[in-house]
Amino acid sequence: MTKRLRGNVEAETARRIHGESLILIMHDHNPLRKEMPAMLQGGVTGLIHQLTVDIEIGADFLSSANKLEGYARSAFRSIGQARKVIVDAGGVLAVSPGDIEGAKRDRKPAIILGNEGGRLLEGQLGLLDRFYDLGLREMQLTWAVPNQLCWRRPSEMGLTDFGRDVVREMNRLGMLIDVTHLPAEAFKEVLEESRDPVMLSHGNPGAEQPLDLHKAMCEKGGVFGQHFYHSYLGWRAEKKGRIHLNVEDLLDAIEYAVGELGVDHVALGGDYFPSRGRWASFQRAQGTKNIEWAIRDISRMPELTQGLVARGYSDLEIHKILGGNLLRLCRTVLGS
Repeated sequence: MTKRLRGNVEAETARRIHGESLILIMHDHNPLRKEMPAMLQGGVTGLIHQLTVDIEIGADFLSSANKLEGYARSAFRSIGQARKVIVDAGGVLAVSPGDIEGAKRDRKPAIILGNEGGRLLEGQLGLLDRFYDLGLREMQLTWAVPNQLCWRRPSEMGLTDFGRDVVREMNRLGMLIDVTHLPAEAFKEVLEESRDPVMLSHGNPGAEQPLDLHKAMCEKGGVFGQHFYHSYLGWRAEKKGRIHLNVEDLLDAIEYAVGELGVDHVALGGDYFPSRGRWASFQRAQGTKNIEWAIRDISRMPELTQGLVARGYSDLEIHKILGGNLLRLCRTVLGS
C-alpha cells in the first residue's frame, strides 16, 4: 500500500471511529458558553466541568491557601450559573451514564458537574447531599493545599476523620471520587476506605504520587486521565528539540500510560482552562511559562483519534481511551 493510500485509509478509519465513539474529557475549567460549542465542533460527547477550585485563582493565589470559608457560597453560585447555561445552550446536565449515552444519540453536549477540592463542604457533610441534589457528581478531594478532608500530620498529609466520612458518603450517594493532587498517604487511605473504584482526572503516571499507587487504583477498577497540558508534557517536546507541544507528545504519553496501567484504565484528562486573565496569572505564579495544550482545544479532538489510528491502536482500544473507560466507571459508581 502506498503512503498516500495508507494515509487516506487511516483518515477514513479515524473519522468513522471518532463518529462512533463516546468521547469524554475528565477535567475542564473553561466557561461552558465557550466549551459547549467547541464540544459539538470536535465531536466531544461530554466533559466534567469544574465549578470551583480550592484556591482563589490569580497571581496572589497563595494568600488564600489557608482560607477555609466562603467556598460553599461560591460553589452554590457557580452551580446555579452552570445549570442555566446548560439549559440555555441546549445541553444535557448529566447525572447518570444514561444521560451521557442519550446526549451522544441526540448530538447534544453532556456536562457532568464536578469540583476541584473539598473546601466547598466547609466541614459539613450535609452540604455534600445538597450539592448532590443540585447535580454534583464528581469531586476532587483536594487541590494542592490542605483542606478539611486532608490535613498535615507530623510526618505526612493524610485523610482527616471528616475526609473519611466524605469518602463513605460519596460512595453512598454514588459520586466519582477524584484523587488528583492527593498526597501519597491520603491516596492510599482513599483506596482502603472507598468501596467503589476511584479516578485520577488529570496527571502523568508516577508523577505527584508513586506509580504503584496509580497501578493499585487501576487494579481496583479505577481510571487515569492523561494530562494534555505543557507543565506535564513539555519535557517530551523539549527532548525532541521543540519549544511547543503537538499531538505526538500526547500520543507518547498515552502510550506510556497504557503500557504501565493497561488500556482498560487510561482516559483523557484534558484540564483546559482560560489562557488569559487571572487563570494565566495563576499559572505564571506557579512558574508556568508556556500556557498551551498538546491539542489546542477540544474542537480539535479528532487530531487525537487520527493519531491513535496511525499508531496502530485497534477500534476497541480507541473507543476505550476516548471515553469507554470513563463511561464504565460512571456505570459502576453513578449507577444507571
